[in-house]
Amino acid sequence: MSRTRIVGGKITEIVGGDYKIYSAENIEINSQKHISINGNENGVTYGNPKKPPTLDKMTTECVVEFRTKQDGTYTGQFGFDWLRVDDNGLTTEAKYEDCIENGYEAPNGKAPRRDANTEYESKDEAFKALKKEYPKIKVDIVPKPAVAPFTKDYFVPYLALFPKPYSDAAVVPTGMPKPPYEAELRTLVEVGGTDAPDQIRVVFNKNYFEINGKDGSDTNPVLISDKAIGVKREATADTLKIKCISEFENKQEINVYVYPKGSLAKSIAEQLMERKLAGRIIVLPNKNTTGQHAVKNIKELKFVFVRVKT
Repeated sequence: MSRTRIVGGKITEIVGGDYKIYSAENIEINSQKHISINGNENGVTYGNPKKPPTLDKMTTECVVEFRTKQDGTYTGQFGFDWLRVDDNGLTTEAKYEDCIENGYEAPNGKAPRRDANTEYESKDEAFKALKKEYPKIKVDIVPKPAVAPFTKDYFVPYLALFPKPYSDAAVVPTGMPKPPYEAELRTLVEVGGTDAPDQIRVVFNKNYFEINGKDGSDTNPVLISDKAIGVKREATADTLKIKCISEFENKQEINVYVYPKGSLAKSIAEQLMERKLAGRIIVLPNKNTTGQHAVKNIKELKFVFVRVKT
């Protein structure tokens, strides 16, 4: 897709906020006379290119979700926080909504007692509050049903890992594991529509992560092989082994994109336009900052364990 605009006179744009331009390829500026770029406060700055913001919209043409392993290898050694939902038997853990037994006022048919004992008036209210703790992405149901609901929610999970250099340098007592810098997650894949996609690709910042031993570049991409049309299932050959190779002070995203059928035959710019978000993990910051607004993302705490006989 391309566009050419020819203007015989001048073009003036007045913007009240930031003005940003992103390009998947080259940006060329040519003038028969003079080019003037001025910065009133801090002049002109050059640096590494930034990635364009992603459109947080998904469809059931492809949805990829992430869960911890169920073979006994995951014992809580790294932090992974996901909203327990109904996985149609793919996950052994019960959905959280069914696990809520107290912490809300359940009057057994009587009018709710409005006191200070609990924060929520009902089980549903408590679960709605929990869902607000996770970033939410709307997923359009395709093809569109005859009656509502026309969308469903994708709740983005959180992952917490230490950077490998920090873990390597940590001194721990004999027999105690070092701070974890790796995580292995299962992938649950749902593919709808009429045609299987060209590819399902995991995209991330190679300065901070390696996944399945790859840097995720165009020459070394991380792909999910299970792309056949079908209902949600576990992609058993597509676990993600995520390694944090460097520290960072801001949240990072590991995104999954689906490339529709025929898109890989097009230019890189067109591929980026046609691909759609299919899944996401937010990785929490793991670098301590300094200065006026210093933040300790890694804290060292002291614990005392007391043996209790019963």
